[in-house]
Order: sequence, then structure tokens, then C-alpha cells
Amino acid sequence: MLFPLSLVLVVLGKKLEFYELRVYGEFAWLVDNLERVRKSREGTLTLGFILVRSSLRHEGLSHLYRVALKCLVMWSSGMSAFCAQVLLLQPRNCFNKFVISPDHVSVYSMAESTLKPTRRIARVRQETLESIGCKRRKYIAMAVFTSTKEEIADDHYQMKFAQRESVGTGLTESLDFLDARGIDVVMLGYGDTGKARIPRSIPRLVEFGEVGGLHEVALASGCMYFWTDGDDGAQWLRQPFQLPVVASNGDFCWRKSLNIHKSAAKQFLSVPVRYRSQSGHMLTIREIMNIEDHGKAVASGQISLIRASSKEVVEAHREMIERINNTWIDDDIVLDQRDQLIRIFSEIPTHEPKGISSYFLSQHSYLLD
Repeated sequence: MLFPLSLVLVVLGKKLEFYELRVYGEFAWLVDNLERVRKSREGTLTLGFILVRSSLRHEGLSHLYRVALKCLVMWSSGMSAFCAQVLLLQPRNCFNKFVISPDHVSVYSMAESTLKPTRRIARVRQETLESIGCKRRKYIAMAVFTSTKEEIADDHYQMKFAQRESVGTGLTESLDFLDARGIDVVMLGYGDTGKARIPRSIPRLVEFGEVGGLHEVALASGCMYFWTDGDDGAQWLRQPFQLPVVASNGDFCWRKSLNIHKSAAKQFLSVPVRYRSQSGHMLTIREIMNIEDHGKAVASGQISLIRASSKEVVEAHREMIERINNTWIDDDIVLDQRDQLIRIFSEIPTHEPKGISSYFLSQHSYLLD
């Protein structure tokens, strides 16, 4: 494919915008890079070629962005990637390289316009919903963290491992709450084999499709919002479609290096985990942020991790649904607490807060001390 393309370009004297995306097998970084390309190509008619350096493929995202950006997409790694560049016969100065390392993930600051699902994705979504018995066509996409890669040393992942055994505990009440309101739940990502306690009645992507396939993107494109427990990576599929997220049992904040766009931050409604010292003292946000590595502190027994209660998660869903329906009204107390939260993080140069559930803040005002 590449050699005939290169000959056509030479004959026509056309330039090729070349984008090299190094995503290391992480779909979150893939979305980040593709959104960067989308932002850079706004208004351009130049032919584009995207070379994704990765051993893992995400065919669903490839299809979505290939159509939206009018770019060819090729997955490759090692010498085959080098050969692809050579076959294109393009001068070096025509290459636009987006080489992003894991330390520079900034998906939320990318293109802000919403991508429209292609006809193919819309058709796959309709067929999939029919096949899994989701007749109400009103659903949220759920993602939980159940990875077994315990060799990962990053403190963010270590915190997830510390709570993995209880993933699913306390979420059943929310499932009943959503069902009573005519809203189905579909689980995306790698599923929850092992220690998770998610009811088996919830359809899992792994039962009818594959991670990285069209089914995953199709379901993500049509959901009301995402529900992630434990800050699972599948929530990154929200970005192309600008969907909100209820994040139970995650973090209070993001690193400022992520350059989170303010509009994206408002789309997150978090019910964070809390921490307690060995003496029983409940840690405030300031005290939590002074701990360098939460995962290690929990693993060593210095502090214990407290997951969100069933009631707290239900109330976050209630707030999200009312916000989507434009019926939610913040009272003065909640607005004051949000101002306090912003003031606290103004003192912390490395992080900034996520949107926090109003009910959660009202129940744990000590966090703001």
C-alpha cells in the first residue's frame, strides 16, 4: 500500500503530513496523541498519514479517526516502522512528529469539538445493544480496575491494587438505582475476572466483543456518561465524544502537568477514596497531599484506605443525571465548599482538583480543614 501511495505523491508533487505516535501499548496515550493530531489538522486539506508505534492495536479508534481526520492509519513497531517511513519517500522536513512520552499525557487539553460516530459505528452500536438485550437504548458505560499486573511500581497503580479485592462492593445499590430509572449499564475494558464483585447480570464487552474493537468504541459513543471505579483507563474513550464521568473510588485530583482543560474537569464528578491513620485520625486533603506515595503507605499499613459508601456513589449518579437533564441546583453551602477546595489546591503547585460530588463534600467537610 505504501509504495504505490508514495509514487502517486511524487508524481502529483503532493506533500504528506506524517504523524508518528508512540503509544507503548496504552490506549489512553493513543487517544491523547490522536486528539493532538485532530487539533493540529483543523481546517487542513493536506493528506495525512498516521504511523502508530505499538504492539497492541485499537481498530475501533483507528476507524473513528481515519474517517474523521481523512488520514491513513498504520500500526507498526521496530524496523517495520522505519521501512514505512522510507517507502513514503517524503523529505524529512515534511514530517510532523508527535512523539509523546508517558509523562506527557494531556488528553483533556486537546480538541474540544465532539467527534460524530461514523455510520458503521452507529450500526454496530445498534446491533450490539440488541444482541445484549439493552432495549431501552439508555445506558452508561462502566469501567473498573481489575488488572493483575502487580509488577507495576507506579504509586497510582499501587493504590488501585490495594483496593482491588473490594471492587464491586458497594456498587450494587447504584445499579439498582439506575435500573429503576430505566438506565442500563454495560461494562467496557478488560472485564472483571478474579476478585471483583460486579453482578454477573451486567453485560461485559469481553463476552461479545474485544478490547480495541469497534464494539467498544460504538458503545462508548452512545452512552449517557461513563462510570469508572478505581480510575480505570477505559474512561479515556469518553474524550472523542466529550462525555461526562462519574468516578467512584478514585483520586481527589489530577497532576497539573496533564494540562486538564477546565471544561473537561467540570465533566468529572468524583467520589474519592479517603484515608485514615493508624491512630484513627481521618486525613484531610492537605494531609493526604503531603503523603508522597499513597500506595506504599496503604500497603505498609501506615494508613488505611476507605472506599466510598453505597449511598455516596448513588448520590453521585443522581447528581450527574440531574446535571445532564439541567435540573440540578447547587446550594450556597456546596458552592462555598467548592471554593474552599479550589483554595486548598491553589497552595499545591503540582495538582489541581477534580469535580467532587456535592453529597460527598457535605458528608466529609473535615477534608477541607
